[in-house]
Formats: sequence, C-alpha cells, structure tokens
Amino acid sequence: MNKTLHIVSPLGVCSGVRRAMNLFDKLAESSSARPIYVLHELVHNRTVTESMRSRGAIFVNAVSEVPQGSIILLGAHGCPRSVIDECLERNLEIHDATCPLVRLLQENAKSVPLDTPVIFLGDGHHQEVLGVLDRLKDHQVHLIESAEEAARVPELDQAVFFSQTTRCFTEISAAADLLSKRVRNLDNRAHACDAVMKRQTAMREIAGACQAVIVIGSQNSSNARRLGEIALEAGCRKIIFTEDAKALDTKELDTISSIGLGTATSAPDNAISEVLERLSQLGFKSEEI
Repeated sequence: MNKTLHIVSPLGVCSGVRRAMNLFDKLAESSSARPIYVLHELVHNRTVTESMRSRGAIFVNAVSEVPQGSIILLGAHGCPRSVIDECLERNLEIHDATCPLVRLLQENAKSVPLDTPVIFLGDGHHQEVLGVLDRLKDHQVHLIESAEEAARVPELDQAVFFSQTTRCFTEISAAADLLSKRVRNLDNRAHACDAVMKRQTAMREIAGACQAVIVIGSQNSSNARRLGEIALEAGCRKIIFTEDAKALDTKELDTISSIGLGTATSAPDNAISEVLERLSQLGFKSEEI
C-alpha cells in the first residue's frame, strides 16, 4: 500500500513564539542563580512547558505567588495591564514575551475613543483576549465567540471590530459580513496572524484528500484546534492531536494510506522532527503543500 504524507507548510513555531522561547533561553543562561517565574504558560504547548520546567522555570497562576523582587516572565499571548501593575507593585523584574502582533492589537484597542463601541471575536477565557479586554474595560464591548453570534449584536451607528489573532480567517470574514448589516459605520480592524492563516489555507487545500490529519500541538492551543476544525470542514474524517511521536498510535496509522500533517504555531522543532521520522519509518512519503 502506497502511503502518502501531505505536509501543511509552514511547519514549526511562528516568529512570536520563537521570540518568546529565545527570551527564556537568554534568561536561563544569564540568571542561573535566580529562579525564573512564568505566569500561566509561555506558550500553549506541554512539551515546551516541561522543557522549561526541567531548566528551572517555576510556573505560577497568579502574580501573588511570586516572591517580591523576583524575575517574572509574561507569556506570548499577553496579559491584562492590571497584571503588569501588580508586578510593579511587587518590585518584580519583568520580562514580557508578548507577541508583537498581540502587542499591536493591544495598542489598537487602547486607541479606540471611549464613546465608540467595540465588537470582539474571540474566546473570553483566552489570555490574549483577557489582555485586550482589560484595555477596553471603560468601553462598551460586545464579545462574540463565533461568527454566528455576530447576528445577535444590537444595531449600532458605529463600532470597531477586533478579533483574536489565532481565529480562523474565514470565521473573521463571516462575522464581518454579518456585522456590516447591523452596524452603520463598521471600522473593521480584525486580523488573523499571517502564520496562522497560511497554515489554515494549506490545511483546507489538502485535508479533503486525506483519510486522517495529524495536528502536532496541545489541544489548549487555539490555533491547533482551528486546524483540526478546518480539516473536518474540508472533508477529513479523522483528526489526531499529538504533542510528540510517543503519543502516536502506530497500529492505527498502519491502516491509513493518506495522511495530512499540520503544526500549531507553538509546536517545537524537535517534536516535529520526531513525528516526521516516525511516519517515515511507517512508510509515509511526504508531499509538501
């Protein structure tokens, strides 16, 4: 049986995640005598988190858990301004790994006049969204978690539309179309990360021809979940989420002749290499899209 592997390009971490990981590397090398506290996660990937923990990183869920004067590393998804204020109050040495695209979104949100309503498409529990909403706390904000919810936004004379950077670009477009019918003057500033969009476009192109799709990434990663959802929408019947080669069910893969492979923007290079090596051992020959 011929076994084909369709690879969604690009693979591996995006520039924002790479920047965050490099920042931790520099801190780990220069601060060996001091612990590095990380708020929540640096990126949404268990493999990366465990690697950092093995190098001495201490993960906390609140700034109050960090001893005064310590080093704190803030994750790539950004955080509320109130978190930074709390860090300053505790005299912490702040190292902010917020993705530049997320930082731009935060600055854009701050620039909206107070009398202008905001519509935000995103997951209300995600760190990126929480950070942006904190900067809009004095505004009238309508949070929608799907394009369909845009139809329930009240009719408005004007509004600014933003989106979480890892949302599906087709969902953003669909929401904007619905909102344009409910808002007389809609200022559409919603934008998905280019690295995410490229992966989504390639996944949509190849998934329908695949019996299964492997997504390397954590299921708490928004862009990993989106890749799985897009593959299903494109006609693929089976989605396999994995963070490394060890978690792959090789018996299951023996019965599959055509498989797609995509990666979350936080999937580390070593995990990708190991999965590709395992698939090669199983007889899959790659075709890059």
